[in-house]
Amino acid sequence: MDENKVLNLDEVFGEERPVKVKWKEGEYELHRFTALSVLNVLRFQKMRREVMRLQVLDEVSEKDAGTIETLFNAMLKLIGPDLPLDDIPYVMKPTILAFYFEQIDEKKRTSPRRKMTGARSSPK
Repeated sequence: MDENKVLNLDEVFGEERPVKVKWKEGEYELHRFTALSVLNVLRFQKMRREVMRLQVLDEVSEKDAGTIETLFNAMLKLIGPDLPLDDIPYVMKPTILAFYFEQIDEKKRTSPRRKMTGARSSPK
């Protein structure tokens, strides 16, 4: 048996460093997935999939836009219950979520950053 095989949960889930958002006079700590219940993780993942589905529609209706904002608020409420969501402008909400995912994804933090060109990556 190969004794070098180790499931390193610190690498998979990242270190348990706090993820914080500063805005105006406040600083708000976001919960990591490991602090959420199974039900809340599943809810969060389902909302994320739905947002991704709605954002790639050719035509986004007013109803779709409202649904996306509602989903962003619900996702942020799960991970940052103290965030003043009624005061934070919509455009900041996806930025907070993108930052959150970057911080909890150890592989992204440790790999060299690639330029964002807007072009789709393709394997060579």
